[in-house]
Amino acid sequence: ASPSGGQAQPSGGEFKRPADSTRIGDTILSGVSVRTLDVRPQESHLKYVAIEVTVQNVGASPERIGEFYLKDSDGVSAALAASDDELAQLGSLKGEILKFWGVTLAPREVVRGAVVFKLLRDTKPAELTYAPRSGASGVIPLK
Repeated sequence: ASPSGGQAQPSGGEFKRPADSTRIGDTILSGVSVRTLDVRPQESHLKYVAIEVTVQNVGASPERIGEFYLKDSDGVSAALAASDDELAQLGSLKGEILKFWGVTLAPREVVRGAVVFKLLRDTKPAELTYAPRSGASGVIPLK
């Protein structure tokens, strides 16, 4: 059986890793997509970029979702859009963002959500870093 909807399904107690996925600690990140939003930040030289990703806990213990960081094509760290005003401005995407906030995944549990960053308008997102609550962080190059 192949995984459905881009999510890994256990087969005979064995974990099957989705294509184009990255394992970081006891977490698998997959289905990473990047899009520039039509909504503009108050700062005219910036743009919002949404990173949608599926996170799965493949460990034996509950795992709290870690932190996401983004660097642009110039190597500059992007600011996370997380203030109340920014979340209100992002409208329906707010629900996708909140799926990652303070969430603990049970073993084998999967969630898809989004993180939104502010980047300089003339740059592109280059790499997403995921830092689990325990263990070393990992980098996912963005295309």
